[in-house]
Amino acid sequence: VHLVPFGEYLPFADLLGRLGLKQLVAGPTTYAAGNERHPIELPGGIRVLPFICYEVIFPDLVAVDATSAELIVNVTNDAWFGDTPGPYQHFRQAQIRAVENGVPLLRAANNGISAVVDPRGRILDALAIDARGAIDVQVPISNQAIVSSSQRRINGLMIMLLFALAAFTMNVRQRLRAN
Repeated sequence: VHLVPFGEYLPFADLLGRLGLKQLVAGPTTYAAGNERHPIELPGGIRVLPFICYEVIFPDLVAVDATSAELIVNVTNDAWFGDTPGPYQHFRQAQIRAVENGVPLLRAANNGISAVVDPRGRILDALAIDARGAIDVQVPISNQAIVSSSQRRINGLMIMLLFALAAFTMNVRQRLRAN
């Protein structure tokens, strides 16, 4: 649903193509983004919503409720981050999606952080970056989301409003101190 810029597609391809730039990385560049996502039903009736790579960082894309999926699965390759904070940030963003949606997260990274996260964001088990291994843990599946999708949208707006209010208050205080 979301292609990786410069890796899976070239932003401003028409303009850059006229300048002679066709691609920045080796390999195929004819990927096409999907327009919808459907849960996969596992044996036992558990509905899984899969996300590839960085798709999991988009809150609106990962808007899950108990009627659509009971589990978020994120399969990713964090190699391109190199030795940076990137793999940790990518994992934490996925962890937040589990909390926002009130469903557990299974994350498999070929060289990032693989983990099982419960609906409250607690890490049940994990493999460190570049660690080989398997995780064997019972995943807590629930048919009831902690927060409804409408509440999530309202909560997000409230958080943005509070941050804006805090920034405004700090700005006013600094101006008053300067005078």
